Amino acid sequence: MQKELLGVFIEHPTTWLSGADLAAALGVSRSAVWKQIEGLRAQGVAIEAAPRKGYRLSAEANLLTAESLAQALPAGTKIAIEGHGLIDSTNKRAVALAGEGAPAWQVVLADAQSAGSGRRGRDFYSPAGVGIYMSVILRPKLPAQEATLLTMAAAVAVAEAAEAFSGEPLGIKWVNDVYRGQRKIAGILTEAALSLEEKSLRWAVVGMGLNVFPQPTVGESVYGSLFDDRPADPLLRARLAADILNRLQKYLAALADRPYLEGYRRRLFFLGKPADLVEPQGRRTVLPVDIDDMGHLIVENSDGQHEVVATGEISLRPHELGG
Repeated sequence: MQKELLGVFIEHPTTWLSGADLAAALGVSRSAVWKQIEGLRAQGVAIEAAPRKGYRLSAEANLLTAESLAQALPAGTKIAIEGHGLIDSTNKRAVALAGEGAPAWQVVLADAQSAGSGRRGRDFYSPAGVGIYMSVILRPKLPAQEATLLTMAAAVAVAEAAEAFSGEPLGIKWVNDVYRGQRKIAGILTEAALSLEEKSLRWAVVGMGLNVFPQPTVGESVYGSLFDDRPADPLLRARLAADILNRLQKYLAALADRPYLEGYRRRLFFLGKPADLVEPQGRRTVLPVDIDDMGHLIVENSDGQHEVVATGEISLRPHELGG
């Protein structure tokens, strides 16, 4: 019954609901409702009560569950959601599901990760209550060499949705990081399985991690967040996650036309600034100039020649990040 009760609160996130109203909606007694509310509170769901008003989700509830995300998606959206309070890694779980034959647009969502990861095996700190951590299974008809386009589309979807909610312009660092000012607030990790015979993707998993609110840290964190404070919206993370998925679906439906490319290029804040290019063979200083239609980075090397870089990572010096 707690799941059903939570669903009622999610449908009416800011409305006071009396015990009688809740009892009628669930077909149980008021005392049963009270017991279930206490059960939800024991699980960490912030529900406030007021005499002669009833109950409602507190602004501090900050729910990010399968139910709250499903409620935030437009009716008829063909997305399946597997929700977790805590998981080791949404990408790891989604990769396992993809290997077992899970369909496209299966989403793995978590409030927290104990072993979140980014590119090159880096840890992705994922505490509860402050971020969006989700991975999407895709089955695109896409040549293996174009897999980077999935990462680019996801980066733009995250940036656009975050900008719509915050009203603040964001930047992208090639190939998969979203920045607010000088600090990274989001990262994309794409993993895939290849069909060797067809030289195309059998499936891909796009993992997205976004720091929505400031993380609880000791000392000064190198990472930022979309908001400096918590807006009084108990379903903000769920609504933001839904917007990201909506935008990603739109972009992937027209993947070959690259409708996200202009938005990606426009947010590349590091172009024209010296940067370190980190490649398997080492690190070198280059001048990023542009990207091509495949998402490859065009740089000017130490000889003044332009070259196209398909793999690697840009490492920016602190004074080159800008404001």
